[in-house]
Amino acid sequence: LLEAGLTARPMPKLSVVANLRYRDFADKTPVQGIVFTGATPTVYNTPFSYTNKTGKLEATYRLPQSYSLLGGYEYKGQDRQVPIVGTLWVPFRQKLDESSYRVQLSKSMSETVNGRLAYVHSKRDGSSYVLPGDPFEDAINPLNIADRKRDKIRAMVDWSPIEKLGFQFAIENAKDDYSGQGPYGLQDGSAKLYAIDANYAVNTDWQIN
Repeated sequence: LLEAGLTARPMPKLSVVANLRYRDFADKTPVQGIVFTGATPTVYNTPFSYTNKTGKLEATYRLPQSYSLLGGYEYKGQDRQVPIVGTLWVPFRQKLDESSYRVQLSKSMSETVNGRLAYVHSKRDGSSYVLPGDPFEDAINPLNIADRKRDKIRAMVDWSPIEKLGFQFAIENAKDDYSGQGPYGLQDGSAKLYAIDANYAVNTDWQIN
């Protein structure tokens, strides 16, 4: 695992943050065959090795009247080990890539209340599919690796009524469109999130969340 980060303030009202992360996960579990009938193994476990590469670049510009505008780009790439022993039951991909773009407007509404409104658009695709070879299984569109476009809107409010107590409120609404290998599998989806978090500082050593 390797990580690197950089922060800069090229202008008094502009701040920039850049992060890079690399992870190499090697699964060395031995491959074992399972025999259900007869003497020949028909099913095998699937050790899964992969490397992840992620990068993020964000720039925040402070505007008049306590507003600030943030623009960001994030990239996630994964190289995945393709099973070489046994049988594939669904289409498989060796490479996955996802890019996300974010725009966020923030405002300090008072000394105790801050608000943020964000829009995120992301797109995921990857390399060609490795197919099982069965006509029906070849037509499956696995949701975890399928091409996907996602649009998300997020609203957040932070409130600190007293110095030791803080609340965070969040609402998210997302819509997904899937495409890729075939007609079977998830085609679209939606998600809603409502969250309330609170934190209280009992003293300098203890905090309740």
